[in-house]
Amino acid sequence: LNKIHKYSYQKIQKSTNLAVRLVLVIARKLVLIALVFATFTALSFIMFKTTSTSFLPNEDQGMILVSVNLPEGATLGRTDDVMKKIMPIVQKEPGVKNFVVIEGMSMTMGSGENVGTGIIGLVPWDKRTGADQTSTAILDRLRVAFQQIPEAEFQLFEMPAIPGLGVTGGLDLRIQDLTDLNYVALDSTAAQLVENINSDPNFKYSYSGFTAKTPNIYLEIDRDKAESMGVPMTNIFSALENYLGSGYVNDVNFGTQVNKVIVWINYTFQASLGRWCH
Repeated sequence: LNKIHKYSYQKIQKSTNLAVRLVLVIARKLVLIALVFATFTALSFIMFKTTSTSFLPNEDQGMILVSVNLPEGATLGRTDDVMKKIMPIVQKEPGVKNFVVIEGMSMTMGSGENVGTGIIGLVPWDKRTGADQTSTAILDRLRVAFQQIPEAEFQLFEMPAIPGLGVTGGLDLRIQDLTDLNYVALDSTAAQLVENINSDPNFKYSYSGFTAKTPNIYLEIDRDKAESMGVPMTNIFSALENYLGSGYVNDVNFGTQVNKVIVWINYTFQASLGRWCH
């Protein structure tokens, strides 16, 4: 044990002496060190000014995301019908390995019965050797094919070039209302901006997830009658939430997986809300 300690001490002492000698050499040549540092700083500045800048180019990540957006107020049944229409289009596209759809949730549009998400997995890169088999080429063909379905709007995008840097690739813009306008005016401004961007040849396409066209139903609740019948207002609001949309119940564990329980009315009953909204 003493031999090990002695050996370690000798090695540490040699490293310390070497570091001291190196510091002494640098201290005697401060002018040279400063000149080298200034040279590298100047070269970095020149390269920063002369090197062309650009956005991060898209990279073939082997995956394409599809955002499906139906008109506001569309039921889950209509969303399901649209998903069934795009599935054969995607599956017959060469280069596609699998396709997964998620109804009621969108990575760009939030959650709701009128939205959905599609995840397209492509075959490995070594089996997609042609220029027409890149993820960008497949995405462009699918975008054209989806135009045959007028019931919904489709946004297709590739994964970001650097995983974790944003949800999708491309440029993200935000519009802020500084004059206290209403939602309709803000929606019109967003639509005009999208139109201007789409008319610019430097951009392939753009879209906006904001809308002021959400339908509304006004229900007047007789609070005095509810109180006289011993019905809490929270129960009424909970029932309305379940009938008009969805409601969270609790979590259920299946093995090691935690699942949320959501109560969601069938869209066939939502189509006849007028029968009980009296």
